[in-house]
Order: sequence, then C-alpha cells, then structure tokens
Amino acid sequence: MKDELPAYLAHMERLRSLPAMVKRVRYEERVFAFIDVLGWSKLIADSVRDRTAMRLLAGVQLALGADHQLQRSVDDPLGECMTHFSDSVILSWPRPRTRDDLGQILASLAETVRRLFLSRLLIRGGVVQGKVFHRPDVAFGPALAEAYYLESRTANYPRVIVAPSLLKGRRLPHVRVDADGLSFLDFLSLGRSAEWYPTLLADVHEFLLQEQARPGLTLDVKAKYGWMRGYVSTLRKEAEETPPPNP
Repeated sequence: MKDELPAYLAHMERLRSLPAMVKRVRYEERVFAFIDVLGWSKLIADSVRDRTAMRLLAGVQLALGADHQLQRSVDDPLGECMTHFSDSVILSWPRPRTRDDLGQILASLAETVRRLFLSRLLIRGGVVQGKVFHRPDVAFGPALAEAYYLESRTANYPRVIVAPSLLKGRRLPHVRVDADGLSFLDFLSLGRSAEWYPTLLADVHEFLLQEQARPGLTLDVKAKYGWMRGYVSTLRKEAEETPPPNP
C-alpha cells in the first residue's frame, strides 16, 4: 500500500488541477488535414501471414512515429502538429499569414502523402482551414468535422480534397483541379524539375498497372487505381511537354 501511495497522490493532484487546465483550452484557427490510409484493414489481416505486409506496417508506424517525436524535440518553423491512430493521420498548422506560408504548409502535407504513397499506400483525405483544438494526444472542433466529411463523403478517390475555405478563390501551389471541379493536393508533382522525375512517374504507372491487374479486386478498388492511373498519366504528359532545364 505504501508503494501505491505516491502514485495515488499524484493522480489526485492531476484531478484537482483539471478544471484549471480545461479553462485554458481554446479553439485556434489552423490549417487542418484528415487523411485515411486505404486498404489498412486488409493490410492488417495480411500481416498475420505475410512478412512483406508486416514490414510495410512497421515501416509506416516507425516513420510516422519518428515524425511525432521530431515535433516534440525540434522547433518546427511550421508549427506542425500530428496525431496518428489506426488507419488515420491528422495534421495541423497555425493559420498562415501569407500565401507563401500556405504554400509551405501544402508542400509539407504533400510530402507526407507522397511518402506514404511511395510505400504503396493509397491515401484519401481533406484539408481545410478553420477552428480546431489540436495537440498530439487530442483533437476536436469544426475543422476536424469538415476535413473528415471531405475525406469520407467527398474525396471518393485516392486524393486529398482542398476545401474552398482554404482556397478562397486563389490559385495555390501543389493544388490541382480535377475533372469534377474539385481541387485536390497535387502531391506527385513534387520534384517535377528533377532529372529523376519522369522515371519516377514511369515506375509509379507500372506499379498501378500491376496492382489494378491483381485478381480478386472489387470494382471499387479498381476504380481507385484507375483514378490514380489517370492522374499519373496527366503528369507524364505534362512532363513530356515541358522542356528540360538548361544545363
């Protein structure tokens, strides 16, 4: 009993301080993204008997965990906050003061989505600007609800929808308008000026062809791969039409 007393007293002290802590909670105006890893449940099921699936899961967890720890130990100029749970990742940043600030935020989000995609994971999500309270261990608010709605009800394909509340009628870097008029995060265009960019797109296109040809895929999954192929084909065509940089 004596060994348990210090822990009990510490717990009671935390409970007494809780009302004061709650009073300090306020909504903040932030850019907020909710992204979902498609096929996560199947990956979990496959990992029981497939070492490749297990390594992929472990790699994603470690990468996201490293990002999480980095936020705690490094002064991030973007003020990025990330929370990862099961098949979902939420990220947020303080309200940007300039268009360039917003461009940096979108580039950071695009890099996260690209890193997951290059790990052979399709991503769907939404990114908005609005009121939210977000810390590494807790998140709630209207911006979360709006971003989740975009991910679950609007995106449909492996794309991150950029909300009108964020665009405000502006043309923004790393944003592309789809055939249905919705704006989405143009994450695969990162590095478009690099020499390796056409090779990357060719490799991605081949991967999508192989995945779409796998037996047993549902029509819904085939449609998702079909959308990705269309997106990559557009980028490849644009790359072919863009003259190489001067040596």
